[in-house]
Amino acid sequence: KKTLFRKLHHLPIKYLLTKILNEYNAKEETVNCAKSIAEKLNILFSFDHVKNVLSFDLLESHGVFNTEGLICILGDGHGFFGTLIKTMRPEAKILFVNLGRNLLIDSVCFSRAFPDIEPLLLRDIEDHKSISNHSVIFLEAEKHNLLENLPVGLFINIDSMQEMDMPMIKTYFEIMK
Repeated sequence: KKTLFRKLHHLPIKYLLTKILNEYNAKEETVNCAKSIAEKLNILFSFDHVKNVLSFDLLESHGVFNTEGLICILGDGHGFFGTLIKTMRPEAKILFVNLGRNLLIDSVCFSRAFPDIEPLLLRDIEDHKSISNHSVIFLEAEKHNLLENLPVGLFINIDSMQEMDMPMIKTYFEIMK
């Protein structure tokens, strides 16, 4: 959370983050959008957000968001990257996959930025019928089997798999195929 003390303490970091964004030619529109999201969440714009901006710009430069399928984000820290995509590409359909407790944080943060979007929580195979009616979907990683046969056009791994054993990682890669 932003406080006066944290804002003052953050000034040198803010300078360095701006330097990184300039060095890597971050698009002004993406930077402004990310800062706007951070403002809505009442948090300081940080290094993680800079990574998200640069990642978005790189992926955007390759046209990967031009998919009619779901954009599945694995391990999105606080839902920021998915929120950035949805803000920059409103027509995108986002599927957040995260560990249950972390998914709750993703959903709260996303909902602060988009209070009018009614997301779907995938709980069982029957919920697949409702996917076409929602532009934002949340799925607990513990129910990863529900990913099978979903119309995913793009998988993005932000911060996951380090807690998984090799058989589980292989399962995810099989689903991604």
